[in-house]
Amino acid sequence: VFNDICTLIFTNSSATTTLLTLGDGTMSVVFEVPPTDTRGVTYNVYLPETSSATAWTLTCGTSISSLYAHAVFVKNK
Repeated sequence: VFNDICTLIFTNSSATTTLLTLGDGTMSVVFEVPPTDTRGVTYNVYLPETSSATAWTLTCGTSISSLYAHAVFVKNK
């Protein structure tokens, strides 16, 4: 089963801009989230998971006080 991402929402409640790297171990996508802002993206063509049953990871590029991340995914065989 592949967990393909269709929507991402990030809320940065800190006072510092951060870069977020979303990856599945093979590929990665970078997002910028300004301070005290909410950013999101919806994919018409889903962001595919490279290998089945691989964990998606999200890494902050800077140390911030608080970040909320929400993902919506579709399971594909």
